[in-house]
Amino acid sequence: MPPKVKVTKDMVIDAAFEIAREAGAENINARTVAKKLNCSTQPVMYHFATIEELKKAAYAKADDYHTEYLMNIESPQKGVMLGIGLNYIRFAIEEPHLFRFLFQSNFFNGTTLLEMIDAEELAPVLLAMQGAVGGSIEQVKEIFLTVFLFAHGYASIIANNSLEYDEELIKSHLERAYRGGNEMRKLYEKNELTFAIVWIVIYCVLQSLANPLNEKIGVEYSASAIFSILQSVILLFFIRKNNLLKRYGLCKSPISASRFLFYIPLIILATRNFWNGAAFNLNLAGTVCYIACMLWVGFLEEVIFRGLLFKAIAKDNVKTAIIISSVAFGLGHLLNLVNGSGAGIAENLLQVTGAIAIGFLFVILYYRGGSLFPCIITHSAINITSVFANVVGLTIEKRIIFQLVLFAITITYSFILTKTLPKNQYYDREDN
Repeated sequence: MPPKVKVTKDMVIDAAFEIAREAGAENINARTVAKKLNCSTQPVMYHFATIEELKKAAYAKADDYHTEYLMNIESPQKGVMLGIGLNYIRFAIEEPHLFRFLFQSNFFNGTTLLEMIDAEELAPVLLAMQGAVGGSIEQVKEIFLTVFLFAHGYASIIANNSLEYDEELIKSHLERAYRGGNEMRKLYEKNELTFAIVWIVIYCVLQSLANPLNEKIGVEYSASAIFSILQSVILLFFIRKNNLLKRYGLCKSPISASRFLFYIPLIILATRNFWNGAAFNLNLAGTVCYIACMLWVGFLEEVIFRGLLFKAIAKDNVKTAIIISSVAFGLGHLLNLVNGSGAGIAENLLQVTGAIAIGFLFVILYYRGGSLFPCIITHSAINITSVFANVVGLTIEKRIIFQLVLFAITITYSFILTKTLPKNQYYDREDN
């Protein structure tokens, strides 16, 4: 009788990896691994006290496999950066279960993008890119993040069977993303106002392009959420890496909350979508995507309009900067007339005027308080709660009344802040 084959720890990990690859990590358990190894469950539990530990080990193996896959570039002479980006997307096509395990599971949630970029496992990829494009490792990380987020957006949609793979189209987009990541700092240094306008245009274009993709995917606001998150993370990474957090108000205000009346007017404004009651307007998937989208839209619009645009113009004239920032933010909502939102002309005009009023208040808050955080939080709250707004019985007369209340709050609060807060917080918090 031949001796029994000893089941090693590596054999257990390999079996769990194959299960994750073939059927998904959710199917990793003692019985499925034992069946794969043609043994009892005892050797599996001997090496791993819990299935969670086994999944972590399988995840590490999948991560190594993914890194090796990325580095296996078919045509390195055409560009390491492009090759890595295309391999990232091909991996999602060829190994959808592993892709979801690596990037859409709880095992990935514990790592932020900034931590991921500094992870030891990514070092070979970054070094290969640095050798190809030159520059410092920090510059390479910035370019990598831009390309990674773009490729990840494509790969996520493809891995969930929502988009066909068009390599030539994706290749051209990756090349643009690479050039954009490489040129972002140069554009900022050359002209801050142009930099702000470019970001506004990109934001508007992406949100318009997201609408047909939402329909194709079949989940409302799914592509919109992806685009908002990607653009927000890229912008935040750029600001953080270039030590611009204080310059654009991503810091705590030095003024106590009591001087802002404990932000009570902002809390009232954040409830505006419930003034006519509450309702569920989307299904669960649509609601989750909407909340994710609007959470980041609040951040993105505040940084772009109240941060980048206002800051660029305020160097020459603060009053002009306040007006342009507020009006541009309000007029941006005219896109809802053409992007399939379903809003009528009267409703959209009320939204535009309301946005101008709120935009003016937010600029005052930032200019006098030195922080965008109150604006971002309130903006995101207003956006998110709009999915629960009750529009039944919301006549044009009611809309006008609610709009007048909004005007009263924003005008009164702005007046109080301009009369009670110091005038120089914005300038005191500039970076040198």
